[in-house]
Formats: sequence, C-alpha cells, structure tokens
Amino acid sequence: MISAEGVQQGDPLGPLLFCMALDAPLKELQTEFISGYLDDVGMGDSVPRLIEQIHAIEASAALIGLRLNRSKCEIVGLDPSFRQEWSNSGLNFKECSIEESFLLGSPLSTAGVDLALSGSLAQLERVKGRLLKLPAHEAFFLLKNSFGIPRLQFLLRTAPCALSKETLKFDESIRELVSSVVNLKITDSSWIQASLPVRWGGIGIRRAEILSPSAFLASTSASAHLLSCLVPGVVSSFHDQVRDDVLARWVTLSGTAPLSGSDACSQRAWDDGISSAICSSLLVQAGSVDQARLRASIAPGSGSWLQALPCANLGLRLGSEELRIAVGLRIGAPLVRAHRCVCGAEVETNGHHGLACRRSAGRHRRHAMANDVIIRAVRSVESHAELEPTRLLRGDGKRPDGATLDPWR
Repeated sequence: MISAEGVQQGDPLGPLLFCMALDAPLKELQTEFISGYLDDVGMGDSVPRLIEQIHAIEASAALIGLRLNRSKCEIVGLDPSFRQEWSNSGLNFKECSIEESFLLGSPLSTAGVDLALSGSLAQLERVKGRLLKLPAHEAFFLLKNSFGIPRLQFLLRTAPCALSKETLKFDESIRELVSSVVNLKITDSSWIQASLPVRWGGIGIRRAEILSPSAFLASTSASAHLLSCLVPGVVSSFHDQVRDDVLARWVTLSGTAPLSGSDACSQRAWDDGISSAICSSLLVQAGSVDQARLRASIAPGSGSWLQALPCANLGLRLGSEELRIAVGLRIGAPLVRAHRCVCGAEVETNGHHGLACRRSAGRHRRHAMANDVIIRAVRSVESHAELEPTRLLRGDGKRPDGATLDPWR
C-alpha cells in the first residue's frame, strides 16, 4: 500500500475510517461467533466452516486493498481430531492452548489469569529500580497514577482476578515499593488504610485483592447487553459460575447485599461498599487518637494534596522528608523512635508531639508561614496590611500577628 492510499498513521479519524471499511466484510461472514475491534478480528465455529469463512474474508478484504497477516493470527483450542484438516487448509496460524490465549491483553480462561498477573508483576519489578532513582514525590505520583493499579485496571475489569492468589503477590510488591519510596515502615494496619481511596482516608495506592471484585462486577454488569449480542445463544444460556464466585467474594468483603440497577454498572459504587466496610472496621478498632486521625483523613479536602501534580515551578513538589511526614501522619505509620523530648515530654512513634512542642523550631516556622499566606491574600485585594506592627499595644505587651486598616464606605 502506498502512502496515498488508506488511512494515515496518527490520523485521529484513522481507526473510525478503518472500521467503516471493514464493517461490510465482517457482516458478510456466517460464523457462529464474530467480533471486531479496530484491526483485531475474532471468529468462532467448527473447523471446516472456520476455514471456509477465513478464505471468504480474505477475498472480501482484498477487494478494498486489505490483506490478512497470517503470521500474526492464532487458532485457539484446536481439537486434535481436526488438526490434519487444519494443516491441509494452508492457514499457518500459530496454535495456542486456551490457558495461554489472550484477546486484547485479557486471558480467555480463568487458568490464564495467574499468567497475566504474573506478567504484570514482572513489569512492576522491572520498573522498581528506576522509580527509586527519582525524587520521592515524583516516584510516588507515578506509582499511584501510572505504574501501580492503573496499569492493571483493564485486566481487573476483564478477568476474574479476585479468584487468583497472584493478587496477593502483586499487592505485597506494591507495599514494599511504597515503603521504599516514602521511606516509611508501613505496618499492617497502616497498609490497610493506605490502600483505600483518597476519599476514604487512604493515599490512593490500591490493593488488587480489594479492588478486583468491584472492577470485575461493574464491567460484567455494564457489558451484559453487549455480550448477549456477541456470543451465541447456546453460550449465553450457560450459568456464569465465575461471576457468582466473584460476587460471593465481594459480599464477604463488604458485608452488604449486591448492588442492582444503574449502581451495578459503576465500579465506584461497588468499591465504596468495600471501602466503607474497611473504614468502619478501622474506626471501631482504633483508639481515641487514631479515631481522630481517621476522621480527619476522610474529611472533604484533607487528601487534596495527594492529587496535586509534583511541579516544582508551581511550588507543589514535596521534599522527601515532607512527603514521608505527610504520608506517615495520614496513615498512622511510625515516624520516629520513642524518646524523651528536650521539653521533658515523652515522644511517641506517631510523631504528634512535634506538632505541639513549644521547643520545636518547626512550630514557629509553620506559624510564620500561615501568617505569610494570610497577609498575601489580604494584599492581593489591594488592602494595606502589616506583619507584627510595632505601634499597636496590647495589655500584656505582646504584638499582634498582623493588622490591616482601610477606609471602607
């Protein structure tokens, strides 16, 4: 094909135009199962009929300048009794077992789920060393939004990963990587909270074990009508035991009845059921101090800093120590060793004492920074303001933090 023919590489309308061209040849096929996604086509039928229809689509495609690349084609689940007939057809497709077969990156059988998760874990292991060479905030942001669960999201929605033990290995690898990036020892209880969504008090780095039931159930509910159109009637009439097993797993984690209606198509709605149960369990088991921390972490806006892009030019990038303290205070991870402060108080591992100690240099710095933010806001609306004015006296001889005076009418 010369460059003046067909759709061009990078053309945003290219996929649509290609599908329109391939639409007619696909509709002419008489196979029991047919699916098409861009330039990926799936066909299913008996071997003799499949051979006949493959030759038919090759002929139809040739009329519009398309050619089937047989070297990239696969035949799945070929019965040994038909192997000779398939060989005689001249279609030299790669033969794959059902366990090893994938369609658009998703396994075609439950046996292939472990293999797919193992592949995702291997990819994560390869990127570990590179992430740890980045500044902490950038590495944390990339892990949260790209290399962790987001990279696994498609697999979680299209395969019953909730039934696989490989999710535990993936989660453990994520936990170790988070601990290395933020330089914290993440305890079991801290990890449970950390893996919740930000809106439920976590840091947004999810666990595949917890998210996988919600992702799969939402996907199956949303695609049920489409599947009924794609698969043959004899197949759609079979009872889906896999979905029942995943649903039972979700009920165990959430402790509530399954969703229905439009909520059943929302992954967030399914996920909120489990996240709410975990958050409630953490609150029940926590002491008064940890309860206050947990309630503060689920307050609106308390996790907004976790969504900020780590851009140094905008002043949004946290230093390694700042990120460590922010994450540790949010999830209750130990920040310091227990010791006695110079002020005489006992310092616990949660690091809370440093937020109120009168001998803490950081306390005065935070106070000054808060005053600076306020006075900048006042001056931004062209009002005169001064920090710690010297000519305003109080009864105790102390100066106020700031003062502003403008003749308003």
